[in-house]
Amino acid sequence: MVMHNRDDVAPAFKLFWSPQARLFPQKCLCVKAIVLAASITFIYIVCPFFKFFIYFSVLTNKCVKINSKTINHPYERGMIITTVEIRIATFGYILLRGLFIFNTVLIYSHLERQEHTPMQRTRIVPHHIRHYHLAILPVLLLLAGLLSACNPFLYLPRLHASAHGPLPAATIGIDSTTQKQAEVKLQIFQQWITLLGNYHGHTAAYQKQYQSDRQALQRATSIDAYIAAMHTLDTHAAAIQVPTLQIKAQQLQQQLQQRVGVWESQHHHYNDYDHINYPLGFEYGDKGIGGWEQDDLSTAKTVADYQQAIENLHVYLANFQAMTVNATNHAAYNQPHPTDLQLIRQYGKLNQRVVVVSLEEQAMRVYENGTLVKSMLVTTGRPDRPTPPGLWWVEGKQSPTVFKSGVPPNSPDYYPDTPINYAMQFHSDGYFMHDSWWRNDYGPGTNFPHQDSSGDSFSSQGSHGCVNLSKDDAAWLYDFVQVYTSIIIY
Repeated sequence: MVMHNRDDVAPAFKLFWSPQARLFPQKCLCVKAIVLAASITFIYIVCPFFKFFIYFSVLTNKCVKINSKTINHPYERGMIITTVEIRIATFGYILLRGLFIFNTVLIYSHLERQEHTPMQRTRIVPHHIRHYHLAILPVLLLLAGLLSACNPFLYLPRLHASAHGPLPAATIGIDSTTQKQAEVKLQIFQQWITLLGNYHGHTAAYQKQYQSDRQALQRATSIDAYIAAMHTLDTHAAAIQVPTLQIKAQQLQQQLQQRVGVWESQHHHYNDYDHINYPLGFEYGDKGIGGWEQDDLSTAKTVADYQQAIENLHVYLANFQAMTVNATNHAAYNQPHPTDLQLIRQYGKLNQRVVVVSLEEQAMRVYENGTLVKSMLVTTGRPDRPTPPGLWWVEGKQSPTVFKSGVPPNSPDYYPDTPINYAMQFHSDGYFMHDSWWRNDYGPGTNFPHQDSSGDSFSSQGSHGCVNLSKDDAAWLYDFVQVYTSIIIY
């Protein structure tokens, strides 16, 4: 009888080639099954979840190190799939699978050796146990296929484009905050396109850009592509703003010009002194605030320039409308006027001190918390040097000071150096509310050529754009106002 040499058996199988194995063949088979089950569990469940844990932990960290490079930008967190840690885990996963298949082949080979050793077959493995061994390999292969289908790592996001369409932004590592930012940018771009359409501008080219930007974000297959798409979107959204605001400003300017033109053609002041009809509302015309706005639009280049121009035009239109309404109000100048209070409320100045100047009445009314506290007559700018209507504020106060014309004596704008007792600047380029001690007369018509009762030749015209007051009224106003006190001129 030939005995099988036990030393030929691999050490890994000595557990199953022992006297105890001959006495308890079925028990050894159970031990084999337990070891194989544990191997399957480790390879197909523990290892994949270990990979998943590494993926999840790196993805959720705010700062990640990849190949010794610190990655803390949110756009680059999706690159964790290519980290060294994931590569090592993948290599170990594949290695363990190979070891499992290799061990399975060894077991099958060992069983085949037992089949060709009759004495050992009869002494170690009963007939029915031998058939169980022969069935192990196909069963294990079947389990391997089923467990591979349940591998949780297979359901982790892939970094390649799907054949059925673009991947969502989250798939390429874009966090939800960035996705929301991109969506907001798209919405803002669409709002600008809608606004341009409301102003009767051409929107076809911008609408194509919008569709292209949306598709680029949806089709991005990498973080770099997504970032590039967002930058392109920003460029397109910025490019539409200036043309849109330019059209809006031009429309408002045309609206102001048309209203002023109609008003001036229907309302005049006949001056008995020089027998000339002067159009009313000239402060809003080309020599007044209308000319200012034309200059602003001709030099505007940025979004901020056009936004300021549009804001100014809204103020001019509101003040002009208030002037036309107030022209039909026959209340005394020293009484509260509804148009004053309307503008004060519109500009949010109801709970403040506000100085209101009515150009048509040549009057000033001072309010505090919506209550009239003082009224006075004034003289404003002449037709060729009008006082600018608008919403201003006290920029500075001087008492006393000296005004200088800064032009040669032969200029029509020349005046000798003039001492001023109370000066309150409300606009650059020398626009003040101040006392004009050389005048005797104030009120309606004094901004046109006239004969002042003082006999002073410099008193026979309106101002150069300032708001002139008597010395007493200017002293009271100087004490009442402070820097940043609001001034409404209409």
